[in-house]
Amino acid sequence: MLPTEKIHDLLQGTIDTLNDAIVILSPQYKVLFMNNAAEKRYYKTCEEALTKTCFVVLGEASAPCAHCTLRLVVETGRTQQIEFCTLGSDGQRQEFEQSHYPLKSASGELLAVAEITREITERRMFERQLLHSEKLAVLGQMSTAVAHEIRNPLTGIRLGIDSLLETERDPLEKEALEAIVQDVRRLDHVLTQLLDFTRRKEVNRSHISVPELIERALFFIRKQATNQHVAIKLTLRRDLPQVKASSDQLLQVFLNIFLNALQAMPEGGMLRISTDLLTHSARSGILVTVQDSGKGIPDEHRERLFEMFFSTKPSGSGVGLAVSNRIIAEHDGAIWVESPPGMGALVNIFLPLDSPEIPA
Repeated sequence: MLPTEKIHDLLQGTIDTLNDAIVILSPQYKVLFMNNAAEKRYYKTCEEALTKTCFVVLGEASAPCAHCTLRLVVETGRTQQIEFCTLGSDGQRQEFEQSHYPLKSASGELLAVAEITREITERRMFERQLLHSEKLAVLGQMSTAVAHEIRNPLTGIRLGIDSLLETERDPLEKEALEAIVQDVRRLDHVLTQLLDFTRRKEVNRSHISVPELIERALFFIRKQATNQHVAIKLTLRRDLPQVKASSDQLLQVFLNIFLNALQAMPEGGMLRISTDLLTHSARSGILVTVQDSGKGIPDEHRERLFEMFFSTKPSGSGVGLAVSNRIIAEHDGAIWVESPPGMGALVNIFLPLDSPEIPA
């Protein structure tokens, strides 16, 4: 049997190795204990926070946090769990899962409450990406059937009008028939876009340098950026490993994102593009961030940005971001958009590497 102090040290070491922030609180919100992860999260040592009210010393507030469920644990004696969002020091959205567990004596008296907080930002991001892929699969099946049913009568209409145009017609009738033909062609083009969006294609992939591909894409938009008085600031790491991808498809993604950024800054501004390594569990890859200095994107629009034909611009087709999202999904990556207050729009593109190993 281990001595009591050894057991204490063993438990302390185990708790300190966890990535979740653990805080033990009294029913009166007093801090009784914090593990290493909690100290890093709140920028306070356990000694500094000990016996102080948690929302004052950790949350720097005068009242309990809006998402806190400690009071419910005290009142009900049952475990409570909640998810909440905050803005990090860099202005980026962070998502958390927080649980409060009652710690009771043998007689059932509530002695303290264990608060465990886990960041789930990346997990939620990949879950949303998976959900979107599942929706895309359903949409693909439905769009194929609908396109088939619509294209047959469209073809009949076009052939009928073509035969009418081959005969002598009044100029006004001829103009009206030609307008109908143009509309038929436009509808056929929309169907083609829909099928291209939902149809998974086999593509040739090779090992490519992401920074080099970004610079290649910038070649096509620099003149427009100069004409709009938009400065481009690059922070591209040159030591990044290559990714196995379709250079043509990724080039299309970068062009779509860069052009969207320019459209958000018609009166000029700054376009910032950077690359770095990102690790998520056993998943490692390259993170590309593209940030404009425009007005940003309202919350109610941000959730719909990757929907086919949804656009916040009067002249926009709503195709570019949807196609980009599909391409990145086919590369087993992820794309998400943030819009911190007063900082424009920030597009993140994650491209996984072949190997989970990241060079030092």
